[in-house]
Amino acid sequence: MSVLCPDDPGDLPAHCTWLGTDALDASAVRRAIPDVTSRTVYLSGAPRDVARLRRALRAAGVRRIRTDVFLGY
Repeated sequence: MSVLCPDDPGDLPAHCTWLGTDALDASAVRRAIPDVTSRTVYLSGAPRDVARLRRALRAAGVRRIRTDVFLGY
């Protein structure tokens, strides 16, 4: 599992990797997760961020994206 968040999440389980705080784009997705096109991606956050990241994931070739937006941002 890869985690992208604005702050260091601290200790993560062994199967998790923090991708950092940089803006995510299609090439960064492919570098971090080489087989991303064969995976289902779960994306949560503020509506604007979810929309931006969903576009980046689509540009990286991801077709299975599940989203959850947090309203009030």
